[in-house]
Amino acid sequence: MAQRVNVLLVDDVDGSDAAETIPFGLDGTRYEIDLNSGHAQELRERLEPFVKAARRVSVPAGRSRNRRSEDSRNKEIRNWAREKGLDVNDRGRIPAPIVAQAPTSWQPIPATAISPSSASGTRLPRRSPSATCGS
Repeated sequence: MAQRVNVLLVDDVDGSDAAETIPFGLDGTRYEIDLNSGHAQELRERLEPFVKAARRVSVPAGRSRNRRSEDSRNKEIRNWAREKGLDVNDRGRIPAPIVAQAPTSWQPIPATAISPSSASGTRLPRRSPSATCGS
């Protein structure tokens, strides 16, 4: 049986149709955001002076992304969500409310548990290969 899967991106700012997913990092944490073309252009324009003044760095060896572990974790969360009757797509990002409800063994380890807090004292959870289940 053939399947056609359509992934629809939704702008994380205003809920409109998104055109692209933009990855970025700040204070040692990696993020990605789905944006329509107008918001994507606005983000790039606002960051441009900082990007021009910044220097590129390579990812430290211990912090490389373990795609296989993350895919395994996401598969476990999707299966769990379906068993609970939650609506989750086969592909793309899993909505944060669903990830938050998933068993804690599948949750990302908070950045504060891995490294010291930033000067502001606030950090978002970081995905970590050690936060996976079943691999």
